[in-house]
Amino acid sequence: MEPARRRPPGTPPKPWNPEYARLIPWYPKTPEAHAIWQQKKAERAKRLWAEGRFGRRGIPDGFGGRKREVIQIHKAARAEAREIVAYMKKNDMLTEDPRAEEALESMIEVVRAKDAEGLHLHGVQHRIAAARTVLDFTKQKPAAKSEVALTKAEDFLAAVAAEMKGAQPTE
Repeated sequence: MEPARRRPPGTPPKPWNPEYARLIPWYPKTPEAHAIWQQKKAERAKRLWAEGRFGRRGIPDGFGGRKREVIQIHKAARAEAREIVAYMKKNDMLTEDPRAEEALESMIEVVRAKDAEGLHLHGVQHRIAAARTVLDFTKQKPAAKSEVALTKAEDFLAAVAAEMKGAQPTE
């Protein structure tokens, strides 16, 4: 039994397979039932296609059938991102690299894209990654605390060495 694979559009459906009927509980048990099943699937696909809900390429989870709305949300978020990047550029918060500006616009768009109810278009992981990238571009990373810890550690070791020199080992 071969694994299920997607076929290109327009490819005729596969014929009824008695081996599948024996092994797969939901598979039609007769060739006639298989023909009816294929017809129902084709009608459902045509109906969904007519409604604009067939296939969800580029549409995030929870937004099925709302592709036009998603496109409008992305346009608004892209415009807002351009304004934010222009403001940052005006206030010398960015480098003069146009590639960096474009990348920053894309990341801000991912973070800011929400629908009217405040539901984000992109998942939490994508937004966190985009926000981290935006911060890497714009904010200077804080001074490493290891310098402070290193200084304290050096002082501690110096004090231990001074103690060792002062006290003679007893053997």
